[in-house]
Amino acid sequence: MSSCNDDNVKYSFVFKNTNKDGGDLDTIVFLLLSMFDALAVVILMFKIFRQSLREHKYIIALLCAFSSCSSYLFRVVLDLSPVLDMVAQIMIFLLFNRFLLKVKVFYSWVMVAAGFGVFVALQMPVYYVATLFGVSESVAGSTGGAGVETIQILTDSAALIIGVIFKLFNLGFAFIVIPPHDFDIREKFFSGTNRLIIVSTFSLAVIITAALYITIHFNVVMFIYPLVLLALIILYYLSSRRDREDDD
Repeated sequence: MSSCNDDNVKYSFVFKNTNKDGGDLDTIVFLLLSMFDALAVVILMFKIFRQSLREHKYIIALLCAFSSCSSYLFRVVLDLSPVLDMVAQIMIFLLFNRFLLKVKVFYSWVMVAAGFGVFVALQMPVYYVATLFGVSESVAGSTGGAGVETIQILTDSAALIIGVIFKLFNLGFAFIVIPPHDFDIREKFFSGTNRLIIVSTFSLAVIITAALYITIHFNVVMFIYPLVLLALIILYYLSSRRDREDDD
């Protein structure tokens, strides 16, 4: 079985089939699954903060398509590091939120960090279970295969289910106003609970990036998983506190 340090390991914030030799079909599969990955992150970050998907469906479709094509460029054409791909995807989501959805930078960052954080928290157990069945080394550790695509599909499905649950039971946080935001209104983003939220979201971003790096090089994904959960729990607590402050 191949080592997880093998150069063929292609793991990003999602597992992706990066087989360059499979022809047009593999390219289409990559682009489609990457679009669903992006949509899964969008669903999470929108529903966690009670935002409307329907009102922004065209911008969301554009975001998913752009995210998919850029990921193909980074991962397949340029063969860049999965870590760089993840950073690029986060920046793409931030820019779309800020300039197309008109979300203030602070709130855009919180939404994106939460969306990616929960997505990674969903994918890690899926990957771990796959390793128990030998998928990670024989299939997911290669440049393509059904195992990689299965991990993507299961993670995306879990994100969709969570989004539906949040919608049905009216769950989530309400402190982020529905965009477009009024940029003339000044808010104190670097004091009180907001400052703590900034610290927690940056910590979450560092942790999920570290999780990616460690998984690529050491294949000890579940050792860092508790840190991802801890960061999400802290963000949940701070978001709940921010909601209560807005209600007072």
